[in-house]
Amino acid sequence: MKLQPDRTQGQTVTGHGNGWLALDGEKFHQNMLIGWSGLRQPLKGTLESISTSIDFTQLLDMQLEVLLIGCGKQKIFIPIDHLTPFLQQNIGVETMDTAAACRTYNILAGENRKVAAILFI
Repeated sequence: MKLQPDRTQGQTVTGHGNGWLALDGEKFHQNMLIGWSGLRQPLKGTLESISTSIDFTQLLDMQLEVLLIGCGKQKIFIPIDHLTPFLQQNIGVETMDTAAACRTYNILAGENRKVAAILFI
């Protein structure tokens, strides 16, 4: 019996480091919004300006199960008013450091879950 690793239908995070992130081997030097469906959107701004740098309507229309927020090197709590639209639609929102968000995104995407991640480098 030949064993092979599972293949994800969508994209995966293949690497990350200080000031960069790689999606399917392509390196980016900016904050990114990614989704299991292939969404790749560069983000401008900082974590503090998250509500102005992201089109929440687009995320809500994706009918996500989970939204991961990678906050950089350490976990930061997001104000509840930024999360309310997701919670009202029963979308789980988790904040964690970016390394953990990358790993979690890959696991959930590998299970073909409807997941998106906001990744701050």
